[in-house]
Amino acid sequence: MGQMDLYQSDFYEDKCRFADVFNGVLFGGREIMKPEELENEDSVMVGMKRKRNLKKVICDKIRKWKGRYVSILVLENQSYVDYRMVFRVMESEVIGYEKQRKKIYLEQQRRNVKFNSHEYLSGMKKGQKYIPIITLVLYVGKNKLWDGAKSLYEMLELDAEIKPFVNDFKINLFDYHDYKDFSMFKTENRLLFEMLANARNKKKMLRVLKQQTHLGEVDEVSAKAILGILNLKIDLAKILKIDETGREVYDMCKAFEDYKEDGRQLGLKQGRREGKREGKKEGELMMALKLVKNLMRKKKLSFDEATKYLAISKKLKNELMTLI
Repeated sequence: MGQMDLYQSDFYEDKCRFADVFNGVLFGGREIMKPEELENEDSVMVGMKRKRNLKKVICDKIRKWKGRYVSILVLENQSYVDYRMVFRVMESEVIGYEKQRKKIYLEQQRRNVKFNSHEYLSGMKKGQKYIPIITLVLYVGKNKLWDGAKSLYEMLELDAEIKPFVNDFKINLFDYHDYKDFSMFKTENRLLFEMLANARNKKKMLRVLKQQTHLGEVDEVSAKAILGILNLKIDLAKILKIDETGREVYDMCKAFEDYKEDGRQLGLKQGRREGKREGKKEGELMMALKLVKNLMRKKKLSFDEATKYLAISKKLKNELMTLI
């Protein structure tokens, strides 16, 4: 897992942000999933492959959702285009269902549940039901839009004759590049995606921060996630403040203003360094010109003869010609 994925994993440890991102992406902002309905779940799915080889898949964040439907939700964060993502999601979901089957089967054996021969060989009871798995892939890459496949069909060479008999598999993928309005999110998710969407326009990003003052002041985890994903190097101690309720918050407006000021100061330093280099170069140029002129006067040489005598390069000779 990359550094940005780690930032997001901590960010979505919060049940409100976790529920909010699913409600925003899958349900158009409707509060179908409630934070209090979420339960922690192991983020490692382990399933059997052949006889003794274990296949392990680690997902960023998994919750068990207790509500109208009982589902296991798998949240995968992605900061680069992974062209095998369809295969990854397929594999993690298959292993997730196999993990459920094995758990139920072992519990039934413990309770001495009777199996007929077909059920025993299958390792499950006829008509056994399982909890559905929903996987959401969040793409937060800044340099390009998601251009990978979103379904199995897109990865197969299909012709009209066999297509009806080949099963498709689609992934739920959120790419903030496809959106201009992020009002479907009610938590810091909105601030994160709006800042990502405007990362190339610093004035607009600062305007977004100032407009959303209620989100501009965030907790430490949110601050680290947003600054980390945007790759902004900010000292958190400099943006720490106490809000009116006495809670420690981090001022993202100040963070971005400090970032702009640091960039300006860096630009000034670079400018000064450039100026020193230019000044040094100009001094060397004038010294060479003085030597050429002295030689031309004392030895009665032409410009070409003097520069050749001093072994002056062709590039420097051309620069001196503009000064004579």
